[in-house]
Amino acid sequence: NGTLFIYNATDSLINQTVTTLNGAVNTVIGTVVTLIDGVYKWFYRFFDYAGNVFSTGNRTITLDTTFPLISYGTNTQNDNTNVSTNWIYVNVSITETNPSNLTFRLYNTTSNVNTTTFSMSSQTSNNSINITSLSEGSYSYNVTIVDLANNQNTTSTRSIYLDLTPPNITNVIYYPNSSDEVDPNVNITVNASISDNRVTISSVILQVYNGTSWFNRTMSLSNNVYQGNFTLVSSQQNYTFNIYANDTLGNTNHSINQTFSSLYDCTWNSTPTSFSE
Repeated sequence: NGTLFIYNATDSLINQTVTTLNGAVNTVIGTVVTLIDGVYKWFYRFFDYAGNVFSTGNRTITLDTTFPLISYGTNTQNDNTNVSTNWIYVNVSITETNPSNLTFRLYNTTSNVNTTTFSMSSQTSNNSINITSLSEGSYSYNVTIVDLANNQNTTSTRSIYLDLTPPNITNVIYYPNSSDEVDPNVNITVNASISDNRVTISSVILQVYNGTSWFNRTMSLSNNVYQGNFTLVSSQQNYTFNIYANDTLGNTNHSINQTFSSLYDCTWNSTPTSFSE
């Protein structure tokens, strides 16, 4: 006869099944045993009618019918997020006793951009990736875990938009802007059109140099136009100003510098144009 011995991971005997061979000289035997998930060692021991004994070597088998669990982890962006980066970081949390590999897949709107597979020695190894040097645009990604028994599970697919475009600054004008009107102590108003293609404008700052130092004025939005103002100093000066704008993702832009001078108006007109005695 032949006897199958099965031990669990703590070396406890959990199955001993005897199969009668009926004097067969050569035969193939198989024994069906129902087991729960776990790691097992097993071997056969054979006896003949003369009392001879032969044992096979120990074999190890891992039974795993449980699908691994996977979810997004720390510092992974939420679904449908706009960010101002050229990289995408993905981290996952795994629950699996016998992990084999983890595959990260990234897509743009037309094709697969990156597929990276990591081998896993434990459920906490190689469970994150940072994909860099990406262009602006829409992306989607997911992650698949496979265990040693080829059970697998995949996260939901998340979408992300990489926004690298700063606010657009146009139609920058100031008034009064004629040399006749730009005198010391005059109040100057600056208007500008500022827009962003994805998110809202966070702040708009008017930056002014008055001949001796720079100062800032916050510009406010009114009727789709940003407006700021400042008063010229009491002496004649050369002025430089520009506009700084940033969006809610931190993208920033500056307008080009514009210059003007404040001068006292020393010209006049007389009527009549000439005087006589």
